Formats: sequence, structure tokens, C-alpha cells
Amino acid sequence: AAFTESFQPFVPAAILLAAFAALVAGFFVFCASLRLPPDACQMVAGLLVVALLGTVFCFGPVLERAQETGMTGDEISRRITLALDMNPFLVLGYSVFHQELLLSPSLYRLGLADYPFAAPVWYRTAAGYAVAGTILFAAAFGLNALFRRARGPVS
Repeated sequence: AAFTESFQPFVPAAILLAAFAALVAGFFVFCASLRLPPDACQMVAGLLVVALLGTVFCFGPVLERAQETGMTGDEISRRITLALDMNPFLVLGYSVFHQELLLSPSLYRLGLADYPFAAPVWYRTAAGYAVAGTILFAAAFGLNALFRRARGPVS
């Protein structure tokens, strides 16, 4: 039983990471459909990855500012939940591997664990990534069709 249990997290992790890859690829293709150079498309897609992976680190200062402006604990909790839902590694940690990552020494200092929050669910995040990636791919194909139509027939 222990051998088969070690493979249980593989399927949700693979689905989540494939959906994340689809989102990033969709963003790259969308940038390419805007006729950006491939280097720029890769840089912008890389910035998207960094932004999604860095949500938790950006929210520390945001929470400090929110407390100063008098934001309620409920609003702060919603923002923490959003930050967790957007970060694929935190979703994997909480939802697939059942680890309390915000309580780890390196992330506890951010102060996010001091508020109640809803733990992320892998299939909800994977669905969001997949839908956003599909929309970006569709928009890219639509833009390509518009550009081809505007150019006229190729002789």
C-alpha cells in the first residue's frame, strides 16, 4: 500500500502543472500574435511566471499597508487566499502534498499565517489556469486571423 500511496499526488500535480504550462504557453502565443519579437514574448511570459510565483512575497507589504489603512480582517483573508490560489507551488504544497507552507520558517516571517485563509484547492486553480490559457490561445488565433485578413490574399 505504501508504494501505491507514493504515486497518489502525481496525477493532481501533473494536471496542475500542465494547466500552468498551458497558461504560460497561451500568454506566449498571445504575445507572438501581437507581432512582438520572440525574445520579447519569452521575457513577458517569464515575467508572468515570476508574478504568479511571487504573489506571496508581494503580499507581505500589501498586508502591512492594508492594516495601516484600516482594512478589515475579512478583506485581508480574501487577499491572502487569492495570493495562495494564484501560486502553483503553494497550491501543490497545500492541496496536493498537505503541507502548511505559510508556517515554514522562511514564509512565516511574511505574517500571512497570522490571518485565517482558505487553503487552495488544486483543481480550482488548474481549471483557472486552463481557462485563462484557452482564452489566450483563442485570442491569439483570432488576432492572427485578423492580421491575415487585413493583409489580403497572398499571391
